[in-house]
Amino acid sequence: MTSVPQPEKQLSEPPLDDDIELIREVSGGAYGLVWEARQKSLNRKVAVKVIKADRTAVATAMQHAKALAKCSHPNVITVHYVARVRLPPDDHVVDGVVMEWLDGKTLGDRLTDSHHCRSVTSNSFPVL
Repeated sequence: MTSVPQPEKQLSEPPLDDDIELIREVSGGAYGLVWEARQKSLNRKVAVKVIKADRTAVATAMQHAKALAKCSHPNVITVHYVARVRLPPDDHVVDGVVMEWLDGKTLGDRLTDSHHCRSVTSNSFPVL
């Protein structure tokens, strides 16, 4: 019996979400930019990771989001869902991961804070 070649599986595109309003860019990383946002229907602050417009980056970020969504731990950010959102100022539609918002400094800010780095290194590693 001969097998019939199957078409390449396409990524399913998340729906456009007009419930999310991006407010300001907070930081950037390997996969894209993180924005402070507001979920209008629940009137709550959320974080949205806007994924770079690269097919591989989108696929990898979505895999990470699915893995994180299965986790429940105080040290792991809560992923609410993935969606397509409108990027200001021109309302360009982009892929995003809608996550829990945490107030405070970014990891980058914490790592460059000399006081914090001194306390972490002096308490974490033995001095020989």
